[in-house]
Amino acid sequence: MVSDKKYVPVPPYAGTWWPRALGLLLPGHLRTRYGLNREEMRRVDRVSRSIAAGHGVLLAPNHCRDEDPFVMSLLGREVGRPSYTVASTHLFVGGAFQSFLLRRAGAFSIYREGMDKQAVTTSIEILQAARRPLVIFPEGHISRTDDDIAPMLERTALIVGRRPGAAPKRLRLGA
Repeated sequence: MVSDKKYVPVPPYAGTWWPRALGLLLPGHLRTRYGLNREEMRRVDRVSRSIAAGHGVLLAPNHCRDEDPFVMSLLGREVGRPSYTVASTHLFVGGAFQSFLLRRAGAFSIYREGMDKQAVTTSIEILQAARRPLVIFPEGHISRTDDDIAPMLERTALIVGRRPGAAPKRLRLGA
């Protein structure tokens, strides 16, 4: 979706009260809106150990359904650490209430139609701080298929491979 409006970056909300409060409403929302009645998460301990060890955690799932960001928030609830999520800027112009909720849930904007240096820098800083996981949907859009994974956008590799002001550090999701 392309907009005529000038892009204004939406930064992430650093607080944890809102993501935790919204997380309490999440299972009901997933059940009523998307029909998701049960979830199963495997190897969550790997993410928890990486966070506890002070590693920056990048989660890069494919994006085949509208509810994927909500499901990733369930993972944050499971590990006891809400995540930050990179979201297309068009989601933040859908209305003030939607923008408010997205930001409080940990989402921040990226301008997909150009090189968004602010979003890349913010993502790198989140990984360096290693306080909360970072969720990026590397295909850059909802692919509507779980069988074919679209090529990963270059920004994801740039974010993982570059650390301004720091020596390269290997990110691990677990042993």
